[in-house]
Amino acid sequence: MTCRANEQLRALYLAQGVDFCRRMNAAWENHKFLAGSGQRDKFLKVIRQKESQTLKELYGGSSQGNAMPPVQQVQNLQLREFMDNLTKQTKGATFEEVEQERDVEFQVEEVREIQKPVHYKPLTFAGTHQNIVNFCFSRVLIGDEGYEQVFAALGQTALGKQFNVQATSSRTFVSAEFTKTIKLVDETKPLDDFFRSTDWILWVPITETALVVIPEEAENLSTMLRNASGPMVHLIPYAAPVTRNMVQFGGLNYHALPRLSRWLCGAGLATNRDWNIG
Repeated sequence: MTCRANEQLRALYLAQGVDFCRRMNAAWENHKFLAGSGQRDKFLKVIRQKESQTLKELYGGSSQGNAMPPVQQVQNLQLREFMDNLTKQTKGATFEEVEQERDVEFQVEEVREIQKPVHYKPLTFAGTHQNIVNFCFSRVLIGDEGYEQVFAALGQTALGKQFNVQATSSRTFVSAEFTKTIKLVDETKPLDDFFRSTDWILWVPITETALVVIPEEAENLSTMLRNASGPMVHLIPYAAPVTRNMVQFGGLNYHALPRLSRWLCGAGLATNRDWNIG
C-alpha cells in the first residue's frame, strides 16, 4: 500500500520539485532582491502564485500558472541538471496520466454495457402424478406418463444434447416434475443452471427399480408410506457428499421409510445415483 500511495503522489512530488526549481532560479538571477526594488519585483513576480477564485479558474483547466523556465536559461549547473531530470519525469507522468484516463473511460464503458439479470418465472407444482402413487402400492411402474428414464431426461439437457445421450435399459427413473423448474423463453435451448439435485428416491429392492422424486412429491408420499400396512416402496433421502461430514448421507443407507430389513443396493442404482451431479 505504501508503494502504491507513493506512486499516486508522484505528480505532487514532481510539482513540488518544479516549484523549487522555479524559486531557486529566480533567487539566483535576482540575488540582490533584498537591496534593489527592480530585482525584488522580478523575484516576487516569479514566487507569487495567483489564487484561483472563479469556477472557471478552479476547474476550467485553462490556468497555466507560473510556468517553469526552460532548462537552457538556468545558470546554475546543479539546478539545471535537476530540472532536466524533473522535465523527463514530468513527461512520463503525463503519459501515465493519459493512460489512466483511457483505462477509466474503458471501465466506464464496461459498466455501461453490463447486462441486466434475467428473471425467470418459476413453474408451479402440479401435484404427484397418479402413476407414481400407484407405483408406491404396486411397486411396478405402469404407463408412460409422470416419469421417464434417467438418461432420457439427461438427454434433454444442453450437456446431454451435446453428447447425444439417449435412454438405456437402466431401471432408474425420474419424475416428470424433476425436470420442470422454470418457464423457458426458448424451449429449444435448455438451461442446465436450473436443474434440480437428487434429494429423494423411491426404491424397490425386489426389482431394483429406483424413481427419483422432488421434495414436494416426497412430502405428499411420506404420509402415505408411513400409514401403509402392506409392502410398499421405500423412500430414501440422498445428498451428494460434497464435504467429509456428508459422506454418511451419500451411501443411500442412512435412513429409509419404511425401514429396510437389510440394504441391497443394486449396481445400476449405485452407478446412476450421481447422474446429475457435476
